[in-house]
Amino acid sequence: MKIDLGDKCPDLTVQDVRDILQRTLPKKEVTKRRLPKIVRRKNKTEKIHQKITTQKKRK
Repeated sequence: MKIDLGDKCPDLTVQDVRDILQRTLPKKEVTKRRLPKIVRRKNKTEKIHQKITTQKKRK
């Protein structure tokens, strides 16, 4: 994916690859175009969760 998409693909961690496989293997069709969107959505969700967790700890 990284080779095919170059700069359009976000940097992937091992956790990203694991999450991608968990989310895409059950599906019949996952395109190379869709994979970066999955990673970005996952990362955004994690950042929101971290922000909420941090705010709760401050209280």
